[in-house]
Amino acid sequence: MRWLRNILLPRGPRIRPMGYADIPEAREMLHAAFHIAHDHIMGRSLANDVLSRYDEEDAFARYFYKDDVSLLVSARGDEICGIGLGGRLEAKSFIAMLYVHPEFQRHGIGHALLLELLHAHPAPVVELEVVAGNHAAQSFFSKQGFVPHRRTLSRDGVDLIVMLLAHEAS
Repeated sequence: MRWLRNILLPRGPRIRPMGYADIPEAREMLHAAFHIAHDHIMGRSLANDVLSRYDEEDAFARYFYKDDVSLLVSARGDEICGIGLGGRLEAKSFIAMLYVHPEFQRHGIGHALLLELLHAHPAPVVELEVVAGNHAAQSFFSKQGFVPHRRTLSRDGVDLIVMLLAHEAS
């Protein structure tokens, strides 16, 4: 699958594990992408509350040394273009976060991040949550083979759609 990344992103951003030096720019990129995707759905105040979790000192670093979790960035030089967080819990993989900076969307970065996460944590079922009303994310994940499974509420009271990707285990 690593060869596929080079085909999808021949001269552009490269996908790699996030490092400590990436944290400030990754936070900035996450804030920009999250606000554009969610402010119109949940309001800026609630979006800020949700994002405040990633402002804690160890919010990203706590994932650096876990075997069952991958925290990836798509970077062009020192510029962070996208971020992906996923892992495996028992027989199911999960995608906890996948954001691409608005300036870099629709260039295959989200798809490449998703493929890397799926490759790193293979499982017969992959689960993720999308904010209800975020039609762009729902469409993106539907095109990748995910289907709506059920609705739930986040701990912040945000309406979420749980989407699943089921495939044959390899």
